[in-house]
Amino acid sequence: MLTGWFNIIKRTGLTPDRKEGDIKRLMVVNSFSFITALLCTFCGVSLAWISGDWSILYTAMGFVTGFFRIGVQS
Repeated sequence: MLTGWFNIIKRTGLTPDRKEGDIKRLMVVNSFSFITALLCTFCGVSLAWISGDWSILYTAMGFVTGFFRIGVQS
């Protein structure tokens, strides 16, 4: 299931008129953005749960939103 999401997100923004170099670069940016968003989610949930300060989770989700926007806008 996670692999399917990864492939969908990795190919977000690809159009037939893009050059081969642009396609590879876009897929790398999307991949790193997705992986970083997953790590940020995991760390935010873990730290919020351990410390009991849920503002950590809200801040982490803001960063996750930013990482997903980077992938979409590339």
